[in-house]
Amino acid sequence: MKHKYYLCPRCKTPLTLMIESEHIGSERRITYKYRCSACSFKVVTERVILRKVNGSFRLEILKSREIERIYQ
Repeated sequence: MKHKYYLCPRCKTPLTLMIESEHIGSERRITYKYRCSACSFKVVTERVILRKVNGSFRLEILKSREIERIYQ
């Protein structure tokens, strides 16, 4: 299995994959992003949102094409 590594477009430092979880009211968010430890550049690759709506749950998966645009 090959792993893809990204370098920061600003300072060429390797980006680190970060996963953040947030709880806001009845909504839960998980955000996948790459971050540069040197200059704090960030690019979000995916966001998963779970919402409780009228007694049921709604799951949204939002994918960003920004990482593909930067590293073409």
